[in-house]
Amino acid sequence: MKGFILDTSSNRSFLLLSIEGKPVAYEPLEGGEKLSKDLGARVKKFLPTPPDFIAVGTGPGSYTGIRVGAAMAKALAFGWQIPIFGFHSLEIFAPTDTSISTCAILTDAKMGGLYCQKGRKIEGNWIFEPPERLAVIDAPSLLSGTSLFSPHSSDILKRASFPQGILDSEPNQAYLAALPYSEARPSLEPLSLAYLDRNATNLLL
Repeated sequence: MKGFILDTSSNRSFLLLSIEGKPVAYEPLEGGEKLSKDLGARVKKFLPTPPDFIAVGTGPGSYTGIRVGAAMAKALAFGWQIPIFGFHSLEIFAPTDTSISTCAILTDAKMGGLYCQKGRKIEGNWIFEPPERLAVIDAPSLLSGTSLFSPHSSDILKRASFPQGILDSEPNQAYLAALPYSEARPSLEPLSLAYLDRNATNLLL
């Protein structure tokens, strides 16, 4: 089974191709205006033949970026008549260090504080809680003793001090490629867009 996985929620946007749960091709994307202008051409070049399913990041993150990626994913899924599902964008940065069993992934929510998603490893697989938004002043005490990761740790540390530090994290290609096959996701699910959910809009920029 061939899967097409994309996320456009941050400056670590990317395209990923997987076959039978293994990553086989990866391409980082530029954010901002260039993303919306170039995404169609980049996808066409990256994915010359239809996959069996599409997975797209639904945030939290850039409101505009998420809409661009979701619109592209929905259009492709409709045109190709293939399943589509969403995943929380912070899961992208799941730690690759096998010695770590619990973590929290942080990104900057600007005036809204910090986005946070906590995870724990069960039988070798990462299981994540739904993302939440933390006040900057509360985050250090709430996350005390937890291994912290972020795609932009320097920005987070400018806003709050964490005694344990924050490790920089890149998109975890192996984790993403295996998502549709994990026990936490036994089957492909209809896409639920966070930015259209009134209960989730506080998680979006």
